[in-house]
Amino acid sequence: MRFWSHNYSNWLMYFVVLSFSLLINPCLGQTNEIISIGVGTANYLGELSPYNTPIKAIISPAIRWNVAASFQQPITKQISLRTGFTYARLFGDDNLYETVKATNYLRNLHFRNDIKELSIDITYSFYKKKQFYRHTHRKVEYYLHAGIGVFSHNPMARDIRLSQQIKGDWVKLRELKTEGQVKEYSSLAFSFPIGLEMQYRINKLFGIGFEVKYNLSSTDYIDDVSTTFPTISNTIFTNRSAEFIAAISGKDRLTWVQNYLNNNGYTNIDAIDIASTFPSGIPPFDTAIATRQRGNPKVKDGYILTKFSLLYYLPEKIKCPKIK
Repeated sequence: MRFWSHNYSNWLMYFVVLSFSLLINPCLGQTNEIISIGVGTANYLGELSPYNTPIKAIISPAIRWNVAASFQQPITKQISLRTGFTYARLFGDDNLYETVKATNYLRNLHFRNDIKELSIDITYSFYKKKQFYRHTHRKVEYYLHAGIGVFSHNPMARDIRLSQQIKGDWVKLRELKTEGQVKEYSSLAFSFPIGLEMQYRINKLFGIGFEVKYNLSSTDYIDDVSTTFPTISNTIFTNRSAEFIAAISGKDRLTWVQNYLNNNGYTNIDAIDIASTFPSGIPPFDTAIATRQRGNPKVKDGYILTKFSLLYYLPEKIKCPKIK
């Protein structure tokens, strides 16, 4: 873990230096850059929003938002280097899968995670450009983006008090070590974005863009779920299968849990019986057995971002203040 943390710190430093170099580049001579700001949607893919149900993930109420800014510098007539910053909120909730995946609904985990990502993309234009963006007369252009990024994150979940009826505060999960980790997983991770963008030129100075981008990450803990349940846990956030109120929606879960148990050999069981019969979680999420899967460590988490952007084409020369 120490090795990876050190590498993340070095990569973050490299990204910052390169991004700063691109930003001050217009002051060094002729310019040919695009500055953009944008907003859009954010969809998470992982244990709480399975990859094998991507349509459900994209159109579900789990959709959240992102805001972003970028700076694009051409290298050739078709290839550019783009550096950007994205702030996105990701969200997942097992309770959204009541009619789709029973095991997800029974597990009853949820999270939200605000990620701050700095990325560098290689951008390929499907059309050759003239020397300067402001001299380009094509109204619509298409781009392919692929690159690497580094982001910080810390997933949180909402507490439910002993009554299981009052929503509590959002609690940070990383330091709770919900899967019995010896050390906390890193708050920094890599991302590997790939996406398509369409840009429409309004006039010589401005344009608008629409982009769809998928980011595969190097971590499986965007949602705080990866491996197995620990045999002993000191936090309620490890196993929430026996909670009878959904933490986000407030919806009653007791009837569904009772029907699930009745269908699996437990008849006429009530809430008191559930608590006494399954003190460490409802099978197959019984934390008394260490091999019970909580997640799938073989598949890393990811997220899909869409973005509507306002583009500004920089002039060929910028007068920058002299440094005395």
